[in-house]
Amino acid sequence: PALAQFDYDEAVSGDLSTDIANPTDLGPTGVGINSVRLDIVDSALPGGDFDVFTFQIQDGQELAEIILADYVGLDGLSFIAFDDAATFPVNPNTGDPFAFAGGALFGTDAQGIGNDILADLLVPTAGGSGFVGPVGPGDYTFFVQQTGTFTEVQLDFVVIPAPASAGLLLVAGLAARRRR
Repeated sequence: PALAQFDYDEAVSGDLSTDIANPTDLGPTGVGINSVRLDIVDSALPGGDFDVFTFQIQDGQELAEIILADYVGLDGLSFIAFDDAATFPVNPNTGDPFAFAGGALFGTDAQGIGNDILADLLVPTAGGSGFVGPVGPGDYTFFVQQTGTFTEVQLDFVVIPAPASAGLLLVAGLAARRRR
């Protein structure tokens, strides 16, 4: 399998975008763990920080999980939303709460560190119109905010071979073994 394609850390690579029409493009995913480390604070206030980023899931891949790998902050609850497009359709603070695919609360007071938050986004628990999985090839944009105190977050996007691709690899492997 291909190695993961992105490992973004705001402390090293700079602040992620706050422009829903121009999110930070993290590039294509690879099979494995694709990580984003970000910090957010006072997102709903003028001058507050929220983060918007996009990436592309490649043909033959699908997003299996979004693991909350780390969460450090005084407020144990933040907000994440996603849409299946290269930009985010609205600011969830001011726009239509059903204009994007899914939204959920996450953090140490919700699912907790080490848990998957993807299911809460697919059947939205905090806004969104809903999304039928699997989350396969295409562009996906995420909006992450914290309306309270400074919070640091690490999200691990776990990408796997799509089941049809895994089947093709198995058939090819069996054919190669048979030739020997």
